[in-house]
Amino acid sequence: MCSSTGGRNIAGDLDEYPKLDSEWILKENPDVIIKLLAPGGGKAGWNSTKEADQILNGYLEERPGWSNLDAAKNNRVHLLSTEIAWGPDGIVGLAYCAAWLHPEMNIDPGKIYREYLEQFLEVEYPEGAVLGYPAAA
Repeated sequence: MCSSTGGRNIAGDLDEYPKLDSEWILKENPDVIIKLLAPGGGKAGWNSTKEADQILNGYLEERPGWSNLDAAKNNRVHLLSTEIAWGPDGIVGLAYCAAWLHPEMNIDPGKIYREYLEQFLEVEYPEGAVLGYPAAA
């Protein structure tokens, strides 16, 4: 997803699914972090920005030193629901990644997801669900 949206995956040259420790991440000091996470309970996303914020802050607090990473200092740590990361909904995950990596572009992933669901699948958009957090600017 990262390279498909113009980013550089700092672990891209490692094994396909590398297990990275915090020290390695601290040394690499990424500009942007996108954490993919399954919301659980069969939900498409999280119930509110407050819930997503608590999860994201907990994720950062569990990792000593991560608050000093450039990504954290510049508010560029993001949470992405795996519901939209792969498969048919993957275009929405790519839209979130592109919006986060290129904030100067006017990309609205929520609008893209709504159009995809309602126009192409004839499925109701999950109002209030937080699929990517913080939202793209």
